[in-house]
Amino acid sequence: MERLAFSIWWAVEIAGLFHSEIHVFLMENPDKQILKTVKKLSRIISSKLEMENVPYQTRTAKKEPNFSGQVLEYAIANRADIIITMKDKNGFEPFLMVGNEEEKLIYNTSQIPVMCIDPA
Repeated sequence: MERLAFSIWWAVEIAGLFHSEIHVFLMENPDKQILKTVKKLSRIISSKLEMENVPYQTRTAKKEPNFSGQVLEYAIANRADIIITMKDKNGFEPFLMVGNEEEKLIYNTSQIPVMCIDPA
């Protein structure tokens, strides 16, 4: 949870500087344990954003394997200025996005900047 707090802090700081709205894009997953974790994290994020008076929206991805593609589609459709993701010791969050999926997000053809937070 400490790693998550660090990522939220950055998002709140950036939103405050630019008077922005944050879009929280959640992963849908058929695995009940993963889905439970995603919902728990979503509640924590929402609580923090509300406490900081940061406007936000929450959306959930479709039940498809291409999460990074959905993130990019959503970012393009909503004219996102930046995508923030978190790196952990095993790779990038969300934890099911590995290898080529990471590269597609970071080196996206829409040239939306991606901020990769390493809380270590």
